[in-house]
Amino acid sequence: IIKQNFTINSGRLLDIGAHWGYFCHKFEEIGFNCTAIEDSLKNFYFLRKLKRAGNASFNIINKSIFDYEEVLNFDVILALNIFHHFLKEKKSYYKLITLFGRLKAKEMYFQTAKPEEIKAKGRYKNYSPEEFVNFIIKNSNFAKADCIGEVRGNKIYKLYY
Repeated sequence: IIKQNFTINSGRLLDIGAHWGYFCHKFEEIGFNCTAIEDSLKNFYFLRKLKRAGNASFNIINKSIFDYEEVLNFDVILALNIFHHFLKEKKSYYKLITLFGRLKAKEMYFQTAKPEEIKAKGRYKNYSPEEFVNFIIKNSNFAKADCIGEVRGNKIYKLYY
């Protein structure tokens, strides 16, 4: 779904919450210079092992995206099923707003959480997928969004300017 909606064929790609690096492996194969950022030590362990096993060269970083101090200027950003985690608490919600202001990209692919996760009790904010996309646009350099598909109940949006 994502690859079919790219308007660029190469460049710098950032995968926020990269898990085990699946997307960095795939997009490196087609010519992207990828950076995988993963906060979880367990996931980072497997990310590092799978990168080595796949003889990949993409950059891997084990830290929170909020602690990533480099310039966040990429051609493509992947934020797949990750941003909803930052709506749980007020502090991370405001960190997310600051992060959106720092992100610079031609395109961002954003996957929402499952509806039951979005509506979970005790969260600081609960956004429907459309409300979440509008929240991102309001706080970022992106001006437009298209829903490009859905995977197991999670909508995927392409954000661009």
